[in-house]
Amino acid sequence: MTRVRIADIAKAFGPVLAVRGVTLEVGEGEFFSLLGPSGCGKTTTLRIIAGLERPTRGEIWFGDEAVTNLPPQLRNIGLVFQSYAVFPTMTVYNNVAYGLRIRRLPEAEMRQRVFAALEMVGMKALADRMPGAISGGQMQRVALARALAIRPRLLLLDEPLSNLDAKLRVEVRAEIKRLQREVGITTIYVTHDQEEALSLSDRVGVMNQGLLEQVGRPDEIYRRPATQFVAGFVGEGTVLNGVLGYEQQQAWVTVGSGVRLPVRGAAGVPPGPVWVCIRPEAVRVAHEAASGTGVLEGVVLGVEYVGAVMRVDVQVPTVERALRLTMWSLGFPARLQMGATVRLTVDPEGIIVGRPH
Repeated sequence: MTRVRIADIAKAFGPVLAVRGVTLEVGEGEFFSLLGPSGCGKTTTLRIIAGLERPTRGEIWFGDEAVTNLPPQLRNIGLVFQSYAVFPTMTVYNNVAYGLRIRRLPEAEMRQRVFAALEMVGMKALADRMPGAISGGQMQRVALARALAIRPRLLLLDEPLSNLDAKLRVEVRAEIKRLQREVGITTIYVTHDQEEALSLSDRVGVMNQGLLEQVGRPDEIYRRPATQFVAGFVGEGTVLNGVLGYEQQQAWVTVGSGVRLPVRGAAGVPPGPVWVCIRPEAVRVAHEAASGTGVLEGVVLGVEYVGAVMRVDVQVPTVERALRLTMWSLGFPARLQMGATVRLTVDPEGIIVGRPH
């Protein structure tokens, strides 16, 4: 295990600044995810930590050791890539043994380490198989075993589940989480998939256009996004422009043309223009006869079946974007069909506001 610290890291590719002054500390044994859209700089940041890219500026430390100018082979890190990078002409055993052979470990110790790593990922029985005779999920397990067999002080994973189907992604994700907890290794995981990041991580760093916009626990990132980008990127929700005001110690936000909603999550935000994020779990269908402050009327624009839940988009007049709500699909009310008029209420706890930057 090791603590990782990067200070003011930047990386330019010609005129393009891919990473712009990222500072971050990852604790010993922590599972940390870098989350963001394609092109945000997360993979470049990971490659800089690995030593595969030299930063244009900034410093990197593993514990108290400065590694900024150290080549990757001397950093003692385990790397798992999106493409598996499994050698097709080697057996599963020899793939896992590859890094140990380069380190010239004695045969007996190498064998013990290889089988221990394969057992951790449930692949010991397939040690003599060729990569062409195993599935994509099994190949990713081989890549994990190979990374862990060298007993690295740091594990780096770059979009390792992107090539797997949806069900297999969930299975391998659970395997990665179990292994990380079992081994206790410091792990940095790069993904564009918010579900992966939120479910796996102790903390998450959200990147956008080369900058680290927010770092925090998964619940903090979701419930208290620091910026409009984070609010819109992490989790579902409707992001709107609004105006915040206070009346008798109650915060109110006005969206669209005069739609006023009470807010509970506005502590420290001064009155004036704000961005507003309304989470779908905060939007509920009201009784057909409901009326008064906080009751909204709109038209159902879309209904999407996604198994256990239904996603419903409702357009409220004068509000620039439809509000999304989620409901259990079992017992879904027939009146919520396309074009139907419905009344909604919004839980003040599920409305997030922040000042535009």
